[in-house]
Amino acid sequence: MRASHRITAFCCLTLMLCAAVAAVARPESPGPDVQSVQEGFLIDVRADVERARSLGCPKPAPEHYRKAVDALAAAEQAIAADPAAARSGACADEIAAARVAARRALAAIGFIEELRDYRYGWEEAVNRYDSLVEDVSTIVGIEMPPGLSGPSYGHAMVDSLTRRHGLIRAHMDSLARENRGLRLSVMGEGAVKDSTIVRLQTELGELRQRLWEMELRAGVAEADGSAAREQLRRKQEREDKVRDMVGLFEPDEGEILLTPEGDVRVRLTGFGFAVGSAWLGSAQAPLLEKLATVAGGFPDAPLRVEGHTDDTGTREINIDLSQRRARAVANDLAERLGLPQDSIAVEGLGPDQPIATNATEQGRALNRRIEIVILAGRDDG
Repeated sequence: MRASHRITAFCCLTLMLCAAVAAVARPESPGPDVQSVQEGFLIDVRADVERARSLGCPKPAPEHYRKAVDALAAAEQAIAADPAAARSGACADEIAAARVAARRALAAIGFIEELRDYRYGWEEAVNRYDSLVEDVSTIVGIEMPPGLSGPSYGHAMVDSLTRRHGLIRAHMDSLARENRGLRLSVMGEGAVKDSTIVRLQTELGELRQRLWEMELRAGVAEADGSAAREQLRRKQEREDKVRDMVGLFEPDEGEILLTPEGDVRVRLTGFGFAVGSAWLGSAQAPLLEKLATVAGGFPDAPLRVEGHTDDTGTREINIDLSQRRARAVANDLAERLGLPQDSIAVEGLGPDQPIATNATEQGRALNRRIEIVILAGRDDG
């Protein structure tokens, strides 16, 4: 009887230890907020990975399946680290990589299954491969050497395309150098015109001030004269600040403009966002610091950040992308200026307000920009 009690006690102790080990080893499940964000961004990726697994991808295409699983896990971890940032597009690169890896795994197993089911066997697969290479060579206008088949045929095609790409790249670099020369020439002429405009604006301000002084001496609108002098003083101060900041940005970074309403518009084309991303990295820090310097010169003026894109892709996607990029810049600017993040207005305009043609890469690059409007002239009227 005592032996039976000892065995029963030992079994209970063993079960308790197993439960404790299982509780320690069980990974902590993500919270509902993390799950919601992951589901929103990764529902199609998870479906593709599961589809590839159900078709048997781990066996005939283990490398493709492993990459898809690893990329999905990396995206989930990135979202779990900061769900709020993920909603703003901070994990766009990881999500895109997971989506590509999952689709590639699914395509690989589909192609393998097609080869298995095809009644003509491996020789027909080689013929289909050669036919695809011939179609590509016809489309791009490359004459392929005779007597090749299979991988050697494909490698010859890649070598030919690489050589052609090198020639095109060299030609594009030559055109870019010519364009930079023309741009510098135009900028030189523009600097002379800007100097003339500033001088004329200064003279106009002096004339206005003299006019008001004459009216004051004549006893006309004494109260209005005081307000007008203050208005002229603010305008002159604003013009002086803009003139001092004109050389702050390099030509490939952006420019500062003074609008007819007296507002200051900073047009920036040098952020270099990744495709489809609103992530601001360390490379953009110098440009953001210059932007903070300009905005800090008008401490009492409201700020508005506008996002613009080219017309590549749908308008809806571009509107959302421009909104996210503008918000990222506004948040960074608010932090540098010590302002609440919601104190800076944000507007995503997508492709609706181009400043150059979208028919060329140069024009599209100019259209992919961030503009900051400093409403410095709102009290001048």
